[in-house]
Formats: sequence, structure tokens, C-alpha cells
Amino acid sequence: MIKVYDNGGETLDRYIVIINGDVFTMSGNPLWPQGVNQWLGTINEIDKDKLGIPISLKQLPEEVLIAILYRLCDEIRVYDNGRIYTIVADDEVYLMSACPQSPYGVNIYLGKNVYTDDAGRTITLRDLPKEVIIGIIYRLMEVKC
Repeated sequence: MIKVYDNGGETLDRYIVIINGDVFTMSGNPLWPQGVNQWLGTINEIDKDKLGIPISLKQLPEEVLIAILYRLCDEIRVYDNGRIYTIVADDEVYLMSACPQSPYGVNIYLGKNVYTDDAGRTITLRDLPKEVIIGIIYRLMEVKC
């Protein structure tokens, strides 16, 4: 389960991200050299009154979503064949369309160690639409929870 809080920019590390009881603090650009992306402790070790207001994943900057993905899996590879994305996260393979949460979107778990040699060209997480990044996070949470 993921919960996200925003302190409204009172501090550089404005976002608190709770992933399965572990608490992380992140700035708006947590992957940059001067960004913040660190583990604070567990939910039982922090002052819950200073978390900020709860927000949804859709309200987060794309860089924070990518940092959350890196916290959820050790290795992630992304391929684009022009119609659909193939995501390989810790050897678990998923297929996703550009809008995986829409009624007509594709968000399928294929299994572990599935053949991906003809999945398309390799791209980075920053090349993905924000909706696909959120879809990956939701999928990884289903597998890891």
C-alpha cells in the first residue's frame, strides 16, 4: 500500500511517501543530485501530525513517481513497440497501453521471466506517459503486497 503526503512546499523534502510501512521523504526532483530521496524509518517511528495533507499519485510530479518505482523494484526495463509498452520489473513482465487505467486501456501481467526479445526499442522511464508510470506502480503494489 502506498500513501503520499504533501507539506505544501514548507521544506525541500515536501513529499512523504509511505510504502508498506516504510517512510521516505522526497523533494520534487528526488533523482537529481541535489534532490532528496531518503528513508526516514517506519510509520511507527515518525510524527504523524507533520506528514502534510494526503494526495493521490496523480498529483505527484513525474520524477517522484519514478523514484517510487525505483523504491519498489531493484531492476526495471521498459520497451516500446509503437503500440504498447512492455515493462520488466524484477523479471516480472507487464504489458501496458498509454492509458492503462482507462476502460479501454491495457494493463496485463504476463508472468515471470517471459520472453521479451522482440518487445520493441528500449526506452527510459522518463519517456513514458505519467499514466503508464502510475499503472506500473499500481501493478507492482499488487504483486508485492
